[in-house]
Amino acid sequence: SKDVWIAGLCCPKPKRASTRHNGCNVCQNACESFPLESVIDFGYVAKKSKRSSEAHLFIYKDSNLCDDTILGLHVCLKRTEIEEIVLARPGGKDLLHSKERFLSLLGRGVRHVVITKDDKVLYVVKYHDIELGHINRFMKRTSMDVTMLPTDEVTEAIRRSFAAD
Repeated sequence: SKDVWIAGLCCPKPKRASTRHNGCNVCQNACESFPLESVIDFGYVAKKSKRSSEAHLFIYKDSNLCDDTILGLHVCLKRTEIEEIVLARPGGKDLLHSKERFLSLLGRGVRHVVITKDDKVLYVVKYHDIELGHINRFMKRTSMDVTMLPTDEVTEAIRRSFAAD
């Protein structure tokens, strides 16, 4: 149901980062039964920025993050395994290959402020290699021509990285 939002999931296995080979039954079952809209974000965490109260979406890498997150979606499955499960579920392919999914990926950059020599303030969005990999995989797996998306929608999606402004 679209009315259900998962506000936390933490793999019960200790040292999850080193056990990413077939995953555990808990994480597999969660991916197979939780709402698709939540499952497509498993493996990410929203963490409070130390500089402000804003939250950013990060890729799960550290097994100790369960105690340090606002919204934990920690599973011991690789991103490709999660996507395979999503694709096998009814409606999964449509959701995973949707324009909304692509725009969501664009909104996951990290905002940086750059001040030029003449004191102009510029905002830059940086994507980590993992996010770029997800964007690249999306473009390869779908027939969508992302260059034809309306520029105002793309701009608005990227602006999500600037939520504090």
